[in-house]
Amino acid sequence: MSYYTALVLFSQVISEEKLKKAYFLLLILEKVLFFLRKM
Repeated sequence: MSYYTALVLFSQVISEEKLKKAYFLLLILEKVLFFLRKM
């Protein structure tokens, strides 16, 4: 495994983590907005 390959894999893992966090935040935001509308 070359340095470049490792770097590419590493960056993919990082971007996937960011996507998961962004998705999670969106889900929370949706729930909060839904809750506020019910009040």
